[in-house]
Amino acid sequence: MYVADPFLNKISQFIKQNKQYDINIYRNSLSKSEILAQKEYDLIVSPYYIKSLQPIVLESITTTLVSHPDSPLQKLQDEELLQELQKHSCISLSPDSPDTDNQAQVIQVGSVETAISLIQHGLGYARLPLIFIQDELNKKTIKQLITHKKEKEYKFYLYLNKNSFINENLQSLLSTISYSTNI
Repeated sequence: MYVADPFLNKISQFIKQNKQYDINIYRNSLSKSEILAQKEYDLIVSPYYIKSLQPIVLESITTTLVSHPDSPLQKLQDEELLQELQKHSCISLSPDSPDTDNQAQVIQVGSVETAISLIQHGLGYARLPLIFIQDELNKKTIKQLITHKKEKEYKFYLYLNKNSFINENLQSLLSTISYSTNI
């Protein structure tokens, strides 16, 4: 869902050192049950903590609620805002997001870029990662909503498919990721 530069740097480091290894990177938004059912991927990155799959913590990402600068939501704060959010379209990156509970309408999108574009067109609000939206916040094409819990942190985990054959290359990638995350 959110892949920040530190993780991509780790993957890039591995790719440069292992030219003989083919890598396919797919960006899919999977629910917890879909992750458990995956059999075709060697590795999966997810915000869901699934203890039985022995997750490796990759990173934490800070998110914030945003809307169009001219949205009526921008005039509200705290509890009043939280009640009003339920009446507006919630743009979500995850099928299991707790932010989508009790919403009038949920629009699930596959990327932060799509969410930003919808908000820039005046459609609803979203909880998005600060690392990816800072430029848009600076340009004032989107704006943070004012709540007492302005930011929320999510951890992301790496899962190894139990059916995968752990070869030397995959072990090298896991070592690179584990070493770099100080686990």
